[in-house]
Amino acid sequence: MEGDIVTLQDIFVFEKRGLSPDGRVRGRFCASGILPKFNEKLIAAGVRLPSEIFDEIVDAGGL
Repeated sequence: MEGDIVTLQDIFVFEKRGLSPDGRVRGRFCASGILPKFNEKLIAAGVRLPSEIFDEIVDAGGL
């Protein structure tokens, strides 16, 4: 948030890579590299996410 303006940024994006032979979308989920501000609230609540997930690329195969 900047002043009274709420700003949103992608944490993850889906990068489409085409279609599989059976017509399913192929692609991967890519982290934007931004560590979300809510991560501090999660830690305070006892929920710990590995920080690496915000740097990873995950292949979604035919999903």
